Amino acid sequence: MSRRIEAVDLFYLAMPRITEEADGSQDALLVRVIAGDAMGWGQCEAAPLPSISAFVCPRSHGACRPVAETVLGAPIADADDILVLAHRVRSRSMDLLQAAHLWSGIEIAL
Repeated sequence: MSRRIEAVDLFYLAMPRITEEADGSQDALLVRVIAGDAMGWGQCEAAPLPSISAFVCPRSHGACRPVAETVLGAPIADADDILVLAHRVRSRSMDLLQAAHLWSGIEIAL
């Protein structure tokens, strides 16, 4: 059954106080993907706010497009579609520093 990605919702979670400790568990970005009647959850292991910006930033040029532009509306029927989408995100958003981290959370959700 072919579905299209209808929504990618990003949830920023953070401790009440972020310290200078080298501890990646002080904040997190949860990712929810909705495609038809299917829903999945993922998590990004990266700085959450720059990852959110990689999703919504304005387009700058061909290799600096927001991840949302590639992902939203994309068909998802099987694992091969996820591989195609991964390649498209890499080629269209490769100049966005956090794009790979954000894609990881989306891919886990898919």
